[in-house]
This record gives sequence, C-alpha cells and structure tokens, in this order.
Amino acid sequence: MTMTIQALVGQLVATLLGSEDDVYDRNYAVGLVTEFNDDASKTGAWTGLAKSAFCARLSELIAKPYLLNQGGTSFCAPAAVLYVFALHYPRKFADFAMRLFATGTTKIGTREIEMTSGIRETDLTTWITSTNWGINVTDMLLILAIQEDMTFLDIDGPGDYALAPPFLEAAYASDVKATLGGSGLFEVEDLDDTAA
Repeated sequence: MTMTIQALVGQLVATLLGSEDDVYDRNYAVGLVTEFNDDASKTGAWTGLAKSAFCARLSELIAKPYLLNQGGTSFCAPAAVLYVFALHYPRKFADFAMRLFATGTTKIGTREIEMTSGIRETDLTTWITSTNWGINVTDMLLILAIQEDMTFLDIDGPGDYALAPPFLEAAYASDVKATLGGSGLFEVEDLDDTAA
C-alpha cells in the first residue's frame, strides 16, 4: 500500500473512530513530551526510572506505536489496548503516560487508573533484568497501568496474581472491550465466536 493510500485509510479510520483532529500529527505530542522532560519541576513517582529514559522511549512510541513490545510477558491484551490508544490518540496517549510517570495515577479517556505505592516503589528495571522478560521498562510501566484497569485486584508488585492471565482466555477479549469501550474514546463492536 502506498503512503498516500495509507494516509487516506488512516484519515477514514480516524473519522470513523471519532479520533482527535490531528490524530496523525505525532510531532505535537512528541513536543509535549520534550517540554515535560525539560521541566525540572516535573519529577517521577516511580523508583529507579529516569525521566529522560522514560521520555525518550515515550517519544519513540508516539512516533511509531508499533514499537510497543510486551517482551517475554503475557500482557498481550493490555499491549493491544495501548497500541490502539497510541495509534489513534497520540496527544491523549502522551498525557496518559506523563501523568502516570509523574503521579502514579492516570486515565484513558474517562477511565481513572491509580497505581499502588507498592508497585511504584518497586525498581522495575531491576525486576525486569532479574526475570529476563526482555521488555523496556517504559513499555512495562504503561502496560501495568492498563492491566490495573483490566483486573479486579490492585497491582502491588510485578509478581502479583493481579498480573496473571484470566482463568478463561475469552475474558481477555471482554477486558479489552471493557477498557476501550469504557474509555469513551472508542466504540467497540461485538464480534462473533469465530473472531480470533
């Protein structure tokens, strides 16, 4: 598919989804991240995560959402939600991530997310290294926030039961639908039983 056709398809999808006007103008969202990084008054609520490294990776994810990588984790459902969110709402995605970094609380559309002090005080970089998960710490942080929204349990540490896949694999599809649809940003259609 040529770039022109891709752009037209992208604009059509954005119109159908009701996305923000500059949905494919990622430069503005990256600029917001640069301002956040340069503002010395903005600090992080997470142990062992440098703001500069977080902002560098966030800028990459805004520019190219397909770079989001769940690594060796089982977090495909929250990763899918993040990908769709970053693809269609770069400014809101940037705000989501920067709030999460700064305060440990954030939102996706109208859904409020609050991370526990236990997970915020865990050095995720050290944890990821010790488990050989092969996931970028910024990706992990963003995925954990969506997983927090998808689970009934609060996440107090990277090894919590709250992070385990549901007992029924089909529940992940309904969790994705609940988070995306409940955000007020997306309309999610019901799919029949043959949908993957």
